[in-house]
Amino acid sequence: MEEEKSLILIVDDNPENVRLLGMLIKDEGYLVGIARDGEQALEMAAQQRPGLVLLDVMMPGMDGFAVCARLKEQAETCAIPVILLTARVESEDIIKGLESGAVDYVTKPFNTPELLARVRTQLDLQQAMHKLVPAYDELKALKDKLLEAERTKKLAEAAGGASHEINQPLQVNVGYLKLIGVELEAKGSAVNEYLPEALRATDNIGQILRNMKAVKQYEVQPYPGNTKIVNYMAAAQDGEREGKTMSREPVLPHCDYTPAPYVGPARDEVLALRARYCNPAVFAYYKEPLMIVDGHMQYLFDEMGRRYLDLFAGIVTVSCGHCHPKIIARTREQMQRLQHTTTIYLNPLMGELARRLAEKLPAGLEVTYFVNSGSEANDLALMMARLYSGHHDVLALRNAYHGGTSSMQALNSHHTWKYPLHHSNGVHHVSWEDAADIEDTIRFSTPGHVAAFIAEPLQGVGGVVGADAAYFQRAYEVVRARGGLCISDEVQTGFGRTGDSYWGFERFGIVPDIVTMAKGLGNGVPLAAVTARREVAETLKERLHFNTFGGNPVSMAQGLAVLDVIEEEGLQENARVVGGYFKAGLEDLQTRHDLVSAVRGHGLMLGVELIRDGQPARMQAAELLERARTLGVLLGKGGLDGNVLRIKPPLCITRDDVDFALRVLDQALQDL
Repeated sequence: MEEEKSLILIVDDNPENVRLLGMLIKDEGYLVGIARDGEQALEMAAQQRPGLVLLDVMMPGMDGFAVCARLKEQAETCAIPVILLTARVESEDIIKGLESGAVDYVTKPFNTPELLARVRTQLDLQQAMHKLVPAYDELKALKDKLLEAERTKKLAEAAGGASHEINQPLQVNVGYLKLIGVELEAKGSAVNEYLPEALRATDNIGQILRNMKAVKQYEVQPYPGNTKIVNYMAAAQDGEREGKTMSREPVLPHCDYTPAPYVGPARDEVLALRARYCNPAVFAYYKEPLMIVDGHMQYLFDEMGRRYLDLFAGIVTVSCGHCHPKIIARTREQMQRLQHTTTIYLNPLMGELARRLAEKLPAGLEVTYFVNSGSEANDLALMMARLYSGHHDVLALRNAYHGGTSSMQALNSHHTWKYPLHHSNGVHHVSWEDAADIEDTIRFSTPGHVAAFIAEPLQGVGGVVGADAAYFQRAYEVVRARGGLCISDEVQTGFGRTGDSYWGFERFGIVPDIVTMAKGLGNGVPLAAVTARREVAETLKERLHFNTFGGNPVSMAQGLAVLDVIEEEGLQENARVVGGYFKAGLEDLQTRHDLVSAVRGHGLMLGVELIRDGQPARMQAAELLERARTLGVLLGKGGLDGNVLRIKPPLCITRDDVDFALRVLDQALQDL
């Protein structure tokens, strides 16, 4: 039997407000009804018995307070809670509505001490503070910030360094500003710089809904289901048929998970602490950095409870989904039993995970050393290859990225990831498009022998590009003839992400001598591994070697749980099917947007390259990331010029998520 849902009635003649509130309410799992004036609201309330009413105070023909009173009068069996949406209203009317009990909440920030004092004196203090919208301080601070920025012309400067007066009409998202009580005397399109913060602030309505469910203060009754519901999308379509203008921003698919209210430090405090005490090399995405405090499967939540579709998966790390319940349960159980001992003692989990990895790899690749990160794994793989081969020189691909440690900077091909230090260390970069360059480089740049050839099957940071099967087959042949080992860096491509195969190298009909892995193996915990042929691995016995946290019981438990979930939930097949559907949709966008130059990748490791006038569209890529964020999608970017959108979501993403993401990208591309 389908679960009964509650109906929330929006009463507003402003289609922008209706759209924004409709999206928010649907995200919370409610049905949405829409009325455009007081009389229609009363009729719908009588027929459909909504569990909650969101009511604009400025209604044609009948003001919001009158509608509130009538709604309360006609509710025979139980009162219908009402949230009054106010932007400009007299203090006396607010107090009157609260005193009468007709209004249960108001969204007007009480931004004058006098008004707040009057409410406190005329109403019981506890009752008054219950009825006022939480987050008053945050909303007031936001308003002050916007007004101050306007006065000092920071908005104009942020938009492009202009020093002229802001005098253009405000074009976007008036509803958001109205709902939080922001009133700008001089309006300008540069206010877009602050819209993401304004958007988060409006989620105080979402917080009220969640609080109501949590504390049962105003129980939202299930909708009886005997009357036709006017939902948000249908209303938008009806508006278009009637010739009315109603924006139709994409709406996230339904999610049953509701995050607990965030009670930690404010975002500005977090940002200040980071700026004051953390290394400045630690950077954040977005002009106004996003604060994430909760996650569930393919979704992330900010401190205001707003939900986002995560298409970057913690930089290709969350394979099974954020806080996957099966994985969390297994890891919690281990943490309660034993957190850490190091490998000087026996524990059953390390050998078990090593065995499971050997079962997924070709015969002969069966000996694993566990470490904590991809950088460590690649560093160890190079050391093993040099010890085994007796040679020093290493070949890596141009456009490659293999980690952030000093030794890995030698392998990285982008100048943006290299500090001006002596770190070439015998590494030579070869073309990933012409295998003949490998032989030439060995002949002209090395003693004639090499220790290793290391490559990503599909370059991640490099912008989702890579060589074909013929290239890799020839590369492995040449390198082995010159005494070297072949290393496949599966940090991003492993564990079914590319769909057709569990490991990226399997697509090329090759078998490496060493495989490095990380990221998706841990689904968010620091876990990486180096798996090699036994004779290669045994070279480490020549000296003592130890890794304090490698093989710790908690990481091993999580790694085993990750492998189980990938198998049990068919995530590799999901990457193949949903990834193919996603790529086809991106290719369709390419036919309709000149900015999209190429769509690349396999499974759920995809890239979209943006080119403008024959040049990498770096600025447009950055702008698209910002716009997608405001619409509810988090993307990555890469490539040497930063002009490639990196789409690498958790492998549990659904077709509905993809449809939403494609609509967001389509809208964002139109907006550029």
